[in-house]
Amino acid sequence: MRIWSLHPCYLDQKGLNAVWNETLIGRAALVTRSGGWFRHRQLDRFRPEVVKDGIGILTHYLEIVYQESVARGYNFDKNLLERPDGGTDAVFPWAVAVTQGQVTHELKLLRGRLKERCPEWLKRWPRKIVLNPVFKMVPGRKADWEKSEE
Repeated sequence: MRIWSLHPCYLDQKGLNAVWNETLIGRAALVTRSGGWFRHRQLDRFRPEVVKDGIGILTHYLEIVYQESVARGYNFDKNLLERPDGGTDAVFPWAVAVTQGQVTHELKLLRGRLKERCPEWLKRWPRKIVLNPVFKMVPGRKADWEKSEE
């Protein structure tokens, strides 16, 4: 599972499909507070003890992924954007903090994956690094929840 801090425009088709499906599963795990994915480290930054409305933030995250899929002509199911917890749309004037070190780590990780599976996609990357709008970059090292071997 990988919930990228990067904007989904950086993801190739396989990556965009994966982040859509995995984020849906992760969001459902947070709602039910059960299942193998509930304890996944990628969900740490969306837990109630960390942010006010993690389910709403993940729903907004998925909306950004959905918008990218529409821009590419993909057929993601918009009905899946409905909040599974019955909550209303999140109204949050904040973004989830992500450290510069984490963003650097994710860029390196994604470049490595794309170099192997879709090197032509790297040529399309925007020059300026853009995050998914639910995140804001802050100074700091790679996140503690990140696997060290990745």
